[in-house]
Amino acid sequence: MKRILHANIFAMILVLTQLLGNLLLAPIYHIFTFSTPVLIVLTQFLFLIVPTMIYFGITKSSVKEVLQLHRLGWLNFIILCALGICIQPFAMFLSAIASLFFNNDVAALVGQLNSIPWFLMIVVTAITPAICEEVTLRGVVLSGHKHADIKKVAILNGLLFAILHFNAQQFLYTFALGILFVYVIHLTGSIYASMLLHFIVNASQITLSRIVMMFTEQQVQSLVQISDSIDLTTKLIGVGSTLLIALFFIPIVVVLLYALINVNAKRLEEVARQNFLPSIEDAPHISFDQLQTALEEPKEKLMNWPVYVTIAVYILYLAIDQVARLLL
Repeated sequence: MKRILHANIFAMILVLTQLLGNLLLAPIYHIFTFSTPVLIVLTQFLFLIVPTMIYFGITKSSVKEVLQLHRLGWLNFIILCALGICIQPFAMFLSAIASLFFNNDVAALVGQLNSIPWFLMIVVTAITPAICEEVTLRGVVLSGHKHADIKKVAILNGLLFAILHFNAQQFLYTFALGILFVYVIHLTGSIYASMLLHFIVNASQITLSRIVMMFTEQQVQSLVQISDSIDLTTKLIGVGSTLLIALFFIPIVVVLLYALINVNAKRLEEVARQNFLPSIEDAPHISFDQLQTALEEPKEKLMNWPVYVTIAVYILYLAIDQVARLLL
């Protein structure tokens, strides 16, 4: 069975559904005048959860195994909480770099959500993405890549994660975080690890922004217009300051990842043995010819036509989007 091809086709469908779905449903959104929070939750459900439900309905796959719904453990929980906080400065640094070239649309979105209660803001921007995006990319898609090289899998998954956001300014840090999310699942064997990490990153970012915006209403307006009003020199200073903070936290992140490896050392050894011979329990019943055929069978390529189509669609979208911004 071509697991990788099927996983990549699913990822391509997610990207196309996200793009075309929003365009087709735009008139309906306009008629019913949905609020921004409702739109965010609705699109996540329609374009991520619904395709996932259809996938399980068609494939009849085990939800628990595909999504890796395994117990996380309290030590992993504590380490991941700390990791979510400490990785934030590095994400902010990558965001600052991207802001040199692209408008910060996320700041505008945060400004629009400022009027709703903090808890509801967390539900919309942290809990919902942490569930919906992880179930699809680190659940269904990652399950199809589980026998491929983890480094290549992490890079591809990070790329797909960045593409799925359809936001040039978010590309760098979502790409990096996507890679990290894959590794924490690889280390812990549980999708709850990436869900927790994803939630903490988003929630801490939103909470910090909310605290800043509590001082004056004027700061809300300036945040919405930040990309247009701040000059290049100020942005470069911002990049430098976030870099210094990131450099301070990077060693802590490395220590936390090392701790995560140590806590899950036994599980990683077991996974390594299973990957060497996935059907080890069936070994006594496998003939020499069958084993030789299995070992000589060419491995499925991680990069295939659905990935190339997905990348091409994303590049085309960015090009059209940037031209539209210039014309407007």
